[in-house]
Amino acid sequence: MKLSEFLFKSYGCNEPIYVDEVEYDTYSRSWIFNEFKKIVDSGDMKRFDKGIYYFPSSPDDDAGLDPQKIIQKRFIASGVDVYGYISGKSLLSDMGLSKENPAMLELVTNNESSNMRVITIGPVQVKARRSRTTVTRWNSKTLQYLDLIKELNLDQLDEARKRIMEKYIMDSTFTREAILEYGRFFSAKVARQALDYFDAVLLDKYSPKHAESFSVADYFSESDYSAYSKSKSIPDENADREAV
Repeated sequence: MKLSEFLFKSYGCNEPIYVDEVEYDTYSRSWIFNEFKKIVDSGDMKRFDKGIYYFPSSPDDDAGLDPQKIIQKRFIASGVDVYGYISGKSLLSDMGLSKENPAMLELVTNNESSNMRVITIGPVQVKARRSRTTVTRWNSKTLQYLDLIKELNLDQLDEARKRIMEKYIMDSTFTREAILEYGRFFSAKVARQALDYFDAVLLDKYSPKHAESFSVADYFSESDYSAYSKSKSIPDENADREAV
């Protein structure tokens, strides 16, 4: 099987192909690079950017590769492997919590070594931040929630935005235990706000409001409530210190 046939079978049309990721039998990197050039010269494959190629759906397809696919694979996820998430003003805009249309796409990823870097991918500018801890498919939603709380002034949310946040939490897959575990990578203030807001939404949705004796301790298990109580004792002097 030729390399071009192997690539087309593996990726199909209009999907990003990173030449650095391609392995083909026992051929060397230099051989693969040369073959890529030959395939591009033949017109079967196009170059999107340095090291990124794709098969167009037709020879006269001028639409090009969707930069969002590049961003998704490079910074956020590939298949079930998750290593980043949308954050900052971009997340607020996507959720309908802000009417501002940010000029750059903000995200947090494992695949960035600097604290923050602006990268141009096609027509899209990406503000990529290094993750505070390793992002995985299991913790990405928890870390994104903590980042979201960091961006919000919860006391100034109007009713519409409160409903958005309530739905976000009710539809979420993260847990209190996860917030406690990953909150330590954020400031004490953010960790406490994230836990308190999570608790408040769940208690409001599930507690019998007419029962005067209902308490947080009644709602959570003994071990969970113990962790909750300890979380309340985070010293205030560290409230504005961000974990690196």
